[in-house]
Amino acid sequence: MPNDFFRFKQFTVWQDRCAMKVNTDGVLLGAWTRYANALRILDIGTGTGVLAMIAAQRNQRAVIDALEIDPRSADQAKENAASCPWPRRINVFNTDVRNWRPPEGYDLVICNPPFYKDHNVSHDPRTATAKHDVELGLDQLVHEADRFCTPHGRVCMILPIDRLSEIKSIAA
Repeated sequence: MPNDFFRFKQFTVWQDRCAMKVNTDGVLLGAWTRYANALRILDIGTGTGVLAMIAAQRNQRAVIDALEIDPRSADQAKENAASCPWPRRINVFNTDVRNWRPPEGYDLVICNPPFYKDHNVSHDPRTATAKHDVELGLDQLVHEADRFCTPHGRVCMILPIDRLSEIKSIAA
């Protein structure tokens, strides 16, 4: 059983109420993403809020909007953001990305998406939504991310290698 929290150098992420726990994929995405010159960042499917907090730590000027469809995870992400060193720059919203209507575009959209496809879907609906693309397919996720980007905006996400040809086709 995972710990109820995950401690980083500058912040702690509580995860006992989240469907998706802090994981290697998310931490690597947070470390690999280039945040320079991004003043507005959108984190789709924030879960615990870990990517939003990494973004705030790595870019001291950015304002981050973090979206989470699961109410319990969104509440915990709000609490995590409120207790981190950058609470004024992280806004967590309990909403479906397909219903999000931001007042302006984003310079960077980050997402550790629910990337399992054609695998055994979890019997727990919260876990299924967090890990499997049953609620939000990759094609729709890419469409939504593109809709939010400014003309020079970027989308950064992490996917397993077996989805490489699919993402290339969608992005084309």
